[in-house]
Amino acid sequence: MIDFGLFQTANDSMRRMLELAQSVALTPAPILITGQSGSGKTLLAQFVLEKSRHQGASYKWAPLSRPDLSGINDGVVILQDL
Repeated sequence: MIDFGLFQTANDSMRRMLELAQSVALTPAPILITGQSGSGKTLLAQFVLEKSRHQGASYKWAPLSRPDLSGINDGVVILQDL
């Protein structure tokens, strides 16, 4: 069992995902987390935000944003770097 704070896992796929989330937390890149309802997207976003704060990331981070895209069909959303 590996302890990642908010997460504890013995699953290799989950461990790799959390390790990736930790490394992304130190970058200024925006992150889009997708998944089915109840899959833990908000918890993962909180994990990344917490890691970025604790690691003393050198960029100014934005607050957590949770847009509701449930009414938009797949393939219609176009992501644009602002």
